[in-house]
Amino acid sequence: MSLSPLEYLYFTEDSIKELKNGNTSFKFAQPLPTLRFLYELCWVMVRGELPFQKCKMALECVEFVDYASQEELGSSLADIVTQLAQDLSLPGENRQRVNKLNAYFELGNGLLLKFWIDKWLGNNTLHEDFPDLFTIAQDANSVIAANREGINWDMRFRRNMHDWEVNDLVDLFARLQHCHINVTLISRQLISSSGDTRNEFIQSRKGINNCALETL
Repeated sequence: MSLSPLEYLYFTEDSIKELKNGNTSFKFAQPLPTLRFLYELCWVMVRGELPFQKCKMALECVEFVDYASQEELGSSLADIVTQLAQDLSLPGENRQRVNKLNAYFELGNGLLLKFWIDKWLGNNTLHEDFPDLFTIAQDANSVIAANREGINWDMRFRRNMHDWEVNDLVDLFARLQHCHINVTLISRQLISSSGDTRNEFIQSRKGINNCALETL
């Protein structure tokens, strides 16, 4: 899959320069459509034209024609990043930036999505990526939050592990280290109606739509 080249409407050379220079008085001239703006924002970061650290500033410099809460903005950004990650034509440096951008998101409170069987961490379910661990999971249908103990990940299993399963568990913990449950947020699903501009740019995915943008 390859995404079509993007022509920037809002992230012009001048606006990118203002953001990179940290100009706190800079504002985009008029209210902008949320999804188009977010899509361009992701692209300029993935292409290395705007540092990730300027993402929060860019969001503070814009007024949207269609209101979106912080949770909805973060969720839409997560959808877009997921779609960009599926672009097989992305050069190596751009792909590395996509992966790094994923680390700037934190999960909602994890009360709706299933830990093993929903797609919430990458393009596959954890069931698919760690089938041996899934087989011995104490509750294969458990939600994300049920696999937490305080601020730590705490997956429960029905028996002691074999050596190869311990290795899989180490790999799983490495995958989870950038994911942080935010207990103040409520997991939610984004609704796309026909004609929604979202459809011009991204395909909504159930497993990622409870994400919120982490403060940079």
